[in-house]
Amino acid sequence: MTHPVLGKAVAPLLLALVAALVFVAGLAPGVTWLDAGELGAAAWELGIAHPPGFPAAMLVHKAVMLVLPAGDAGFRGNVASALLGAGALGFAAAAAGRWGLGPLATLAALAPVAFAPAFARHAVTIEVYTGVGFLTGVGLFLVARPTGAPPDRRRTLALGLLAGLALGHHAELWLLLGSLTVVHLATDRPEIRATGRALAAAAVGAAVVAYLPLRAAADPWRDWGHPASPGTLLEHLTGARIRAAYGGEMGLPTVENLFRFAEDVVFPLGPAFAVCLPGLVRLARRPGGAAVAVLLLVDFVYATTLNPMGLRDGQNGLVTPLLFGVGLTATLHWATHEAPSRLLPFARVAAGLTAFVLLWGASPFDRSDDRGAPALTARALEDVPPRGAALVASDTLAAGAAFAQVVEGARPDVAVLVRQHLWDPSSVEPVRRRRPDAFGDWRAGDAPAALPFLADAARRRTLRWEVAGGLDGEWAPGPFTPGFPLFAPVSGSGPGDGAQAALAASSRFVRDLADRAGLVEPQARRTLSLWYEDVSQSAASGPVDSADAYARALALRPEGAAAIHGRRAAFFAARGEPATALGLAHRALAADPEDPARSRDVARYALNAGDPAMALGFADAAVELGPGDAEALGLRGMARARLGRFDEAEADFRAALVLDPAQPEAVVGMKRLGEMR
Repeated sequence: MTHPVLGKAVAPLLLALVAALVFVAGLAPGVTWLDAGELGAAAWELGIAHPPGFPAAMLVHKAVMLVLPAGDAGFRGNVASALLGAGALGFAAAAAGRWGLGPLATLAALAPVAFAPAFARHAVTIEVYTGVGFLTGVGLFLVARPTGAPPDRRRTLALGLLAGLALGHHAELWLLLGSLTVVHLATDRPEIRATGRALAAAAVGAAVVAYLPLRAAADPWRDWGHPASPGTLLEHLTGARIRAAYGGEMGLPTVENLFRFAEDVVFPLGPAFAVCLPGLVRLARRPGGAAVAVLLLVDFVYATTLNPMGLRDGQNGLVTPLLFGVGLTATLHWATHEAPSRLLPFARVAAGLTAFVLLWGASPFDRSDDRGAPALTARALEDVPPRGAALVASDTLAAGAAFAQVVEGARPDVAVLVRQHLWDPSSVEPVRRRRPDAFGDWRAGDAPAALPFLADAARRRTLRWEVAGGLDGEWAPGPFTPGFPLFAPVSGSGPGDGAQAALAASSRFVRDLADRAGLVEPQARRTLSLWYEDVSQSAASGPVDSADAYARALALRPEGAAAIHGRRAAFFAARGEPATALGLAHRALAADPEDPARSRDVARYALNAGDPAMALGFADAAVELGPGDAEALGLRGMARARLGRFDEAEADFRAALVLDPAQPEAVVGMKRLGEMR
């Protein structure tokens, strides 16, 4: 006879084992794109990662890096993510077992989750999201209870500990485990003594947060935000810098975000989306079963409303396929065990077909041979002259350089500075301590143009500048000789005679990188597209074919056509070619007619080209699309003033100044209205 506990453990253990083997087989060979290098570097040296710091994740990844005997630190960090992803599936299966769902239904429904794009892409690289899935799976297991079974106070205690640990992990996990705790309290209604013990356990779990000030005091290389004091610790945990930078995108779901979530997370699951719904309804009748639907709602709201920026980078939505799998398990179990006898054969056929379709449509792992990010980083660092500086802008290159320097010891003489963080001492000071000669009297927060590598001609020769779309306008030390992924500032008025040779050499590497990355990874396409875009601008008056580079940028990233056209329009406007800028602004508007910024651009360039009537029509459109847009009101006021409609212009200027007292067109327009009347 099978032991009851061991029998229930077979399906979860088998699923976790198979998932681990699948994930390890699909692992990236090293660090990958976006934040992977930064997280890997922070885990390796037990440093401070970007907010909220993820101390629990850093400790887990460091442990795996130390214990695993094979591969470099990047590969070992990828293994840690794979094991956490497999554990998430195993605990979700164990929760299904506690709800009385059969092992065959569990395996048939949850095994395909390993191949869901929103899940699989995080299980093969260094990231924190499989940790979110793992702790969510553990939480589901703790709140799940068989019908008729008495509450288990030990599970209340364990859930408290888990909720405390969540404070040392991802911000979404706070919401997920908080929601699980509410469901558990409403279902089991533990007495006051048990609740008090759970709160004490939560305090014990939350002690992992002490990692942040303790490690910040040790002055690691990766010390994002330097959370050594209570104030900076609170700022780091709550992501104050991120909220300040992206606050305008948070709090309000947009149609674009809803469609992006559906396309990236829901649609790849195919019929599971519809088939799991009956299972969610049936689970809600079992003790703790409502947690699955509640967590689905939390993951949806977080992805589309609280952190929609993560959708752009494919970071959101890992929990949703995991929960869909649990709901689908309930549907399959009902279809094969509890459906009315006359419907049972049809239900079983439908269940089998659903599982088959899910597996048939499984997405392959596309990172097992992706060496693009390390190749990109190595190329960038090799290109910097001895004791030079690299001003980078992308997550991939900033994180990749951190991994190369911290973990691999590559090019310690290079001062790698993130341009967006030049105001932040916690970003600048670790570099200053290694290279005090590079900064002189310059301090974080001073004008970027005063940085010695930008202000001093001799130092400028050793500077390299990462492509980022637009070359950063007013304080870029141009003109440039194109290079990949870093441009080199040159003396003179143009890109120089060597631009064509430099472009040819870089283009060969670009093609090689495209082959290595297979152009499957969106970040590879974005990186190459931005490079071609900046080549088209830096070489517009030189020997390089600007139009060809511009066309290549569009071909690599057609979804970014509006931004590419818009930046090129701004470039030609700055060069004093308003007609060319106006034509490009029209193309940007055609690519994204719902964005008020595109209508504003057409209005602005039409004014520059001497066509106020056209400008008025597009300014009207911009105001209609964004009624509280001060810039659109200022442009409309300027167009009306040039057409002699002074009273209407004054009304627009006043309305713009209420919204933004420094709005340029409104400020200038109000001063000139008296002259124009």
